[in-house]
Amino acid sequence: LHLHVKKIYQPSRAPTTPTCEETGGPFKVGGPIWLGPLHDDDLVQTALNRVLAKKSKNDTDAPKLYPDLELIATRERLAGLLTSVHEELKDVPLYYQLPSLSSTLKCSSPPLQQFKAAIVNAGYRVSGYHKDPQAIKTDAPSRIIWDIMRVWCETHPPTPNSKSSQKKRNRRKKKLKDQKEDNGGEDVDEGNGSGSGGGGGYIDTPGKILAIKPSIEVDFTIPRGGLGNTSTTGGGATTKAVRFPMNPEKHWGPKPASGIFSKKRKADNDAGSSDARRVTEAANQQGGPDAKKSAVDSK
Repeated sequence: LHLHVKKIYQPSRAPTTPTCEETGGPFKVGGPIWLGPLHDDDLVQTALNRVLAKKSKNDTDAPKLYPDLELIATRERLAGLLTSVHEELKDVPLYYQLPSLSSTLKCSSPPLQQFKAAIVNAGYRVSGYHKDPQAIKTDAPSRIIWDIMRVWCETHPPTPNSKSSQKKRNRRKKKLKDQKEDNGGEDVDEGNGSGSGGGGGYIDTPGKILAIKPSIEVDFTIPRGGLGNTSTTGGGATTKAVRFPMNPEKHWGPKPASGIFSKKRKADNDAGSSDARRVTEAANQQGGPDAKKSAVDSK
């Protein structure tokens, strides 16, 4: 063992841009992260072909495959999952969530197909993400994504007075007041108060993002013939597959305790408590603690 050998690790480096281009705030650096392909495309395609293969009645000489996938109840779900994986962009490790983008701007979420169409019409590739039906993968830079959201907010304005925004404005006003007192009564320059969170010299995150003019012309028109697999072909016919099927029945999936079992357990506990109360009452009526002990023992 080389006990005196020192291992030197390179420190993580922040992005070259010191601040966020949209809000002007600092970046949060995290990691590590896997930047390579998540799946072996050849293996996924082979599995997908096998799941979709249909056995012909006249083809008796064909080699028999084990297991027989025609007997698997989740065959359609597997086909949908493999189709989603196969359609994903292979060189894009991360993804955007439409509800998260909309929550940041406090606006309604744009339809998924229209949002994808806007990316395709801007000249970039886009695909879904097999783990989240409201997520997208794209090679478009983040400024393009926010430009699309800015144009969307022009016709679907954000909610101006939410409770969270009001609390942030009140905290910011208090902070500015304290800074003014520390500066001997001089005003603190914190912006002009414009934007969705304007007022009191405070601009919230939606206001900062929406204050920037879009750098592209956004078109939400879905291309003729549909989007299709825009990750590879740039459009065309969409592969028919149930990518995100509904649960087959109520209380489906692994859970600590679904509602029906919780109610049954509660009913059993209530029945046990009722039996114990009846034994105690019977013992008290028959003659005191000794009778109560014998009744419990006999039970």
